Amino acid sequence: MNSLRLARQFDLPVICHVRKSQDKVLKGLRVHDVHCGIAHAFNGSFQQAEAFIAHSMYLGLGESHVRTGAAGYGGSRRTCR
Repeated sequence: MNSLRLARQFDLPVICHVRKSQDKVLKGLRVHDVHCGIAHAFNGSFQQAEAFIAHSMYLGLGESHVRTGAAGYGGSRRTCR
């Protein structure tokens, strides 16, 4: 979490690897009031995507999330508005 503190202190963007850790990363963003960056390897829900977007974070989606008919994630089209 030191990186989040520094990002906030110097008003810098962050790049967070969020695969399977969306809620923990979102909590860190809230606690440290970080509002700029990239959520890399996003594989969460539509609601989690909205929470990252509310923090002005871009979502990095892997190929399995954006392919038409990809198994396991039905909301990719709605996430990529």
